[in-house]
Amino acid sequence: MGISNQNICIEVNKYGKPYVVGLYDVDFNISHSGEYVILGISYGKKIGIDIERIDNNIDLSIGTAVFNHNELLQLNSVYDFYLLWVKKEAYLKCFGEGFATDTYQKTILSIESIQYTQDCDIYVDRFNQNYMLAVCVTK
Repeated sequence: MGISNQNICIEVNKYGKPYVVGLYDVDFNISHSGEYVILGISYGKKIGIDIERIDNNIDLSIGTAVFNHNELLQLNSVYDFYLLWVKKEAYLKCFGEGFATDTYQKTILSIESIQYTQDCDIYVDRFNQNYMLAVCVTK
């Protein structure tokens, strides 16, 4: 990428998303849960990723803190909860805001495993039976 390892400088934007200083075409994102850490790297596009270990005993009512009304109506199981959770996290991390703004309430996502929006494509898959993984990449 035209930069030596010792000159790589990673900083974070005002919402905490990391970026490599001076490499504006390169984006990356990191997530961890349980025993896994994932790293996504993109060139010329923004990327957001999330991985979550599925806890079958989770209190689904915590979804009211992050999901909007339309998203809450889609939740029928723990599987739906985690699918929507990782999708929302990946989306928000992709655009660099996380839950720091009200974007999470304005964005309506579905429990489909692949979702194409005007701004990005989001892919979700179950990983190792106990994990859910999502990747969001801008167009």
